[in-house]
Amino acid sequence: MNDEIEFEDKFNAKRWVCYLDLLGFTELTKTQDPFSVFLYYTKAIEHLSSEKGFRPDIIEKTWFSDTFLLYTPDDSASSFCIIEAITRWFIYFLICDSVAKPIRGAMSCDDFYADRYNNIFFGKALIEAYTYGENQDWIGFVLSPSAVKRLDEVNSPSSVRLNYAFWDIPYKRCDLKIEKHLPAYIIGTHSTINGRNPCLEKLKQLLKQLKQAQKDRIIIKKYKNTIKFLEANKRVLMDKEIGGSGWD
Repeated sequence: MNDEIEFEDKFNAKRWVCYLDLLGFTELTKTQDPFSVFLYYTKAIEHLSSEKGFRPDIIEKTWFSDTFLLYTPDDSASSFCIIEAITRWFIYFLICDSVAKPIRGAMSCDDFYADRYNNIFFGKALIEAYTYGENQDWIGFVLSPSAVKRLDEVNSPSSVRLNYAFWDIPYKRCDLKIEKHLPAYIIGTHSTINGRNPCLEKLKQLLKQLKQAQKDRIIIKKYKNTIKFLEANKRVLMDKEIGGSGWD
């Protein structure tokens, strides 16, 4: 760290910011030995570091405990395409892993100060992404209002994106003054096989296991909310498989 930390304009910009949170990490830490937690956590990091050829040089990433943060140098349409693709694949592999890691999150686009060297991160984009990410009562990922607005401005509206569908997002707290109807990622839509969504099948399998183990109904509810959304958008998944690559 620098001996004297100073505000620098070069660190402040309008950016795409993605906030992601591993679900169940606190309980895992309480009930499992440190080595098991370490393996679970590092596996998630490995998935995030698997770039899939998406020009990772412009995407910055940082993480602490169960929180992962991704951000771009600017708010351009090209930057969105890269950070969105990386995020989408990250979520996909976490869920389809042999030891699935449920996750939720949100992407925003606004002012964000990012001094990676001094580990200083703050701004409107982070607050919005955190607010929409943390309040979701399911396993899911949404584009927050600022992201929707910016996509409209760059002529790439979220309403026509193949991997998303507008949905009334299930929230833990309904008293917060936040938008409810937002585009949510149809998890696994870009990897359907013969009309089958591997993520949907994995989530159904996990839900069955949770019920058999008589897990907390609050946890079960999150899975049900997610499965309901994916089931309702099966038609969209099939349309994507037939009519597009799902990479836009």
